[in-house]
Amino acid sequence: MPSFDPPGFLQDFNQQQQEAWSDWMSQQLDDAKAGQPDVYDFDAPRPRFFNVTKTPLAADAVEKDISWTAFPRWWQSMRPPTKSVGRPLMEAGTCRTNIASGV
Repeated sequence: MPSFDPPGFLQDFNQQQQEAWSDWMSQQLDDAKAGQPDVYDFDAPRPRFFNVTKTPLAADAVEKDISWTAFPRWWQSMRPPTKSVGRPLMEAGTCRTNIASGV
């Protein structure tokens, strides 16, 4: 893979911004792989981590769609639906309001 795409496949990045994003993502993966074992006891190097822009996938690599139910779907099923813009998104006690409405 030559580079990382912008988040959400944004189309408003110019070439320089796209390259900067890809470079930043690449550095984040390299840093995560290396860890910081000299700073944190629990942050050892991760040898199974790899940066696909620097290490190509194996010839026999297989892509697979994610088939498990992710957190957002679970969260939606656990809360009442919202009908109005200003209605709190969750019940009292853990109340968070709709940011768009400012309520």
